[in-house]
Amino acid sequence: MKLLELVDADSTKAVFDHVRNVLMCALLIAAGVFESQQRVGLISDVTAGEFVGWGLVSIGIVLALFNLLAGLSQLSKLPYHRLWMALVLVAYVLASVRGVVVLTVFRACA
Repeated sequence: MKLLELVDADSTKAVFDHVRNVLMCALLIAAGVFESQQRVGLISDVTAGEFVGWGLVSIGIVLALFNLLAGLSQLSKLPYHRLWMALVLVAYVLASVRGVVVLTVFRACA
């Protein structure tokens, strides 16, 4: 019964929105790392390519932090919110790092 209440409360939509945002941030970070390391990227100038690459990495990190803070603020309204916040924080960091690694390796092999 509680599972159906959880689904009806639009919390699943919020979870999927946060996962989508994490994946988009990981994609931005991986694209930035690829652009800054490769000399055959979109921009042929080495300095400009590194600048654009690290700019993408910075934007991805800032957006990921905003997404994390938005999720933690929503979790603060739940009972046992500190436990949930700690678990989500650990899962978020692990998923973000793993997502960047997977996307970077996938892009390097393509």
